[in-house]
Amino acid sequence: MLAKKARKLVKGAMLLAGLFVFASFVGGCTCGPDLQKDNASLTAQLQRCRTDNETLTAQNQSLTQQNQALSADNANLRDQLAKAPAGSRLTGHPMIENTGAKEKFGPGMDVTETAHAVTVTLPEAILFDSGKAVLKESSKATLKKIAEVVKKHYAGKEIRVEGHTDTDPIKKSHFADNWQLSTERSLAVVRDLTKAGDVEPRHICAVGFGEYAPKGGDKSKNRRVEIVILK
Repeated sequence: MLAKKARKLVKGAMLLAGLFVFASFVGGCTCGPDLQKDNASLTAQLQRCRTDNETLTAQNQSLTQQNQALSADNANLRDQLAKAPAGSRLTGHPMIENTGAKEKFGPGMDVTETAHAVTVTLPEAILFDSGKAVLKESSKATLKKIAEVVKKHYAGKEIRVEGHTDTDPIKKSHFADNWQLSTERSLAVVRDLTKAGDVEPRHICAVGFGEYAPKGGDKSKNRRVEIVILK
């Protein structure tokens, strides 16, 4: 009797073991297709990354070539600018605009023109005695001519009269410093330009820069008044 029960238990155990092995086999088989799908998806992603990398590499090479070409053009333009005659170095520059201002003011006038303004530069020697802010009588004809050109060609334009000095400190005159001297000089020019009615007072102002806007190392060129006509 015991032997019979033992045989039944052994058979039961063997059956359970068989079922376990079968279940494991079936379960293992169901994972195969999922792994294959994952592998295929990752392979596709990898291929896309490789394609994107190749595209970016090509774009980078193209940009590098463009940058080299622009650098070469820049060097060529600098070389042309350095070799150009002094009077024509800025010809064609986008900031330069020639509307014939120099011809309007006539010979003997130091006139420069940009896209934004026309500037008439008057040296100290034409306008004032050294250290003074009273206009010379000989300067009146020059200022009268400038006022007439402004009235004819630049009526209604905003005008800034800028006074400039060199770096020499004030010693003998009553001015507190170069700022005051440069401002008084620009005011003297403004008053003369407006007294005959050729330039409207509401369109002109006086500015003093003192020694702080030099044109270079030549002190005589720094002592000046600039009449800046804004376009």
